[in-house]
Amino acid sequence: MELPIKIKTNWDVDLHVHNKWSLDIPNGPKAEDYMEFAEKNKIHIGFLDHYEVLYQKKNLECPFEDKKWVPINTFAGDNWNKYLEELDDLKNNYSFVSTGLEIDYASDDEGELSDFIKEYGSTFDFFVGTLHELERFRPVTLVSDLRALIKKHGSFKAIVEIYFDLQEKMIKSGLFTAIAHIDTIYRYCGSIIPHEDKFQNSEYGGYTQRVIELCIENDIWIEYNLSGFRYSVNRPFPPEEMVKKNSSAKWFVGSDCHTIPTFNKFVPNIKKANALLRSLQN
Repeated sequence: MELPIKIKTNWDVDLHVHNKWSLDIPNGPKAEDYMEFAEKNKIHIGFLDHYEVLYQKKNLECPFEDKKWVPINTFAGDNWNKYLEELDDLKNNYSFVSTGLEIDYASDDEGELSDFIKEYGSTFDFFVGTLHELERFRPVTLVSDLRALIKKHGSFKAIVEIYFDLQEKMIKSGLFTAIAHIDTIYRYCGSIIPHEDKFQNSEYGGYTQRVIELCIENDIWIEYNLSGFRYSVNRPFPPEEMVKKNSSAKWFVGSDCHTIPTFNKFVPNIKKANALLRSLQN
């Protein structure tokens, strides 16, 4: 893997972990909490905390009565400067750390996203585009919201089509050089979404394949995201078979861990995924 980030020789990488600055875990671990175990296992860490342009500007009122959790303004007040200072200190103290942001894409926000990326592009090592919400406050990664979206649009297939249409817009926008967990919409296949095997067939697997091909055409890095092992789908995003099938794509490993115990538990998966990507280059 010829990553655009300098990695120590013979070290593995995990370029997608979260700490307390991510809006979904304000009481989560500190970035430095990862360091001891990462160094012991020779894993280069890449922090990709969540950043949603609209939610960071102000706290928005959620229009849905069924919502129990809504995004918060993590970087309110002087927190943004504190965050940047903390990351600088971390990189000064450890040679196996990279810093980036997992930036949520919304087609209505392209102008603001472009301005933000231009302003802070040199501050971070990398930005990764991602897609969680099909509409404001309705991420496909929360069971209650996925159910609400299916009810509104009539079927799981209908929201899959919307999701991948937005993925294509994100890729073609030119905003990002990398994207994360491209088929995370299949997270709950096997539980609230039956027939988990359908992601492999021409109907559902075809959507993922098209996104991979677009990334190859546009020279965009694709994350081999391991978080699916924590959910009923029980496989990476995208599945290993698709990674092998598309060996010409530019892949990188991300565990998407939000806690230290999860990161520690995922070390074997991280090392196996890195070995797979190295094998594709031989």
